Amino acid sequence: MNDKKLIKNLFIGDNPFIVVAYSDQEEELIQEGFRRFLAFSGLSYDEFKTYRRVWQRQLIINQAFQDEDLKMQVMRDAALDDDVDPYDRFFDDCLYTDDFNLCWFDLALKGIADSVDPPSDHDWYEFDEETYSKLEGKDWFWDYYDLGVGGDNEYTPYEIKNKKLLLENLPRFLKFAGKKGNAHKRGWGMWKDYEFVRIITDYDSELLFDGPPSFHKNKKIHLKILAEHPDYYFKMRNRNLKKDKDITKVVIQAKPELLERIPRQYVSNFNPFVLTKITEKKPELAKKYIQPLKGIVCITGKLKSYKTKKEAREALEINGYAVSERLTQECNFLVNESNIKSSKSEKIKDWRYSHIKEIKDINKLIEENWHERYR
Repeated sequence: MNDKKLIKNLFIGDNPFIVVAYSDQEEELIQEGFRRFLAFSGLSYDEFKTYRRVWQRQLIINQAFQDEDLKMQVMRDAALDDDVDPYDRFFDDCLYTDDFNLCWFDLALKGIADSVDPPSDHDWYEFDEETYSKLEGKDWFWDYYDLGVGGDNEYTPYEIKNKKLLLENLPRFLKFAGKKGNAHKRGWGMWKDYEFVRIITDYDSELLFDGPPSFHKNKKIHLKILAEHPDYYFKMRNRNLKKDKDITKVVIQAKPELLERIPRQYVSNFNPFVLTKITEKKPELAKKYIQPLKGIVCITGKLKSYKTKKEAREALEINGYAVSERLTQECNFLVNESNIKSSKSEKIKDWRYSHIKEIKDINKLIEENWHERYR
């Protein structure tokens, strides 16, 4: 199908807009596309005309392709043309440029869509068998099929390549896109940059959850984050970092009231004078944290020595033990005063937990220094 016939069909149908780069009627089609798909934003056509022509076409396409049926109808018509790669036709290289994307974002603030999805292999598969078989015979089809175009490969105005420009615009990107947007979803390289991470954290630390695995293992950058946002400690994904003594020290120094929420076994090597200052409103905590950690205790079943597990926890902690709700390989003792058969008591029979000693009396554990016996 030649361009003139395709344009004629588009005008006769419901979508007289898209193949504007390939026609003597380009200006007319641009104006019609603007009227139909962009005028609602409040942008004047006179201002729109000042944009580069390739930008004009792409902005119209981006908004028009929010209609999935329309997108696939137009892509199909172009795809069946023997000489046309529809991806090249409708997704220009300007989508990879910073100046276009910043222009696109400014229009997104006026209400136009801030993403556009190229068709995926699944979208093409939805066509009838005859159409699909024709598409299979085209070289470009398999190039895009193999790449899995679509879905996570959507285009957005947030893909700014220049680092300085990205950091300058990231606050407003985040404010506009919010938690569900893609403004913060960048490659692993940017997640090594503290300024990038700081801006995201200042907006909403929960977005850090979307960082790559390498970010969640990065101690250096976490130390900086936690110095300014200590509450993020409880949202951290990497358990090994949460156990790191340098990490907990920074958190406690930044916000002393978090001390009691951090597992006792993760807190050590504190300067006694610093710790005394931190705990001045609760001096009983100083004894709890200044003395060496004697071991980690887990409790199962009903207690005989104490009325509640809360009382038992307090007694253990004030005497140098940490108490864990879960029985993990970090534990040293399992308190089982009622001598019940529980999942926890069975668990210590496993060789991976064989180092854990079952204790029948909490007070004997406290008074007889069993931690020395099993060190």
